[in-house]
Amino acid sequence: MLRPSSRRTDLAGTQVDVAAGRLLGARFLESPNRDARPPGQVPELVVVHGISLPPGEFGGPWIDALFTNTL
Repeated sequence: MLRPSSRRTDLAGTQVDVAAGRLLGARFLESPNRDARPPGQVPELVVVHGISLPPGEFGGPWIDALFTNTL
């Protein structure tokens, strides 16, 4: 099994579209596994998933399928 890279990336210039709740420049995939954000609540945390599926295999349709319940 491959281990994820421990390389650090500078995120100082990263921007968030608060109205949309999205990280600018990041790929977005609509998922059924979410609900509405309460009025006035702004994003406070960005989660970046760094996974492979099957383990050690990167690329392919499997991650999208996992996050959209079509696996």
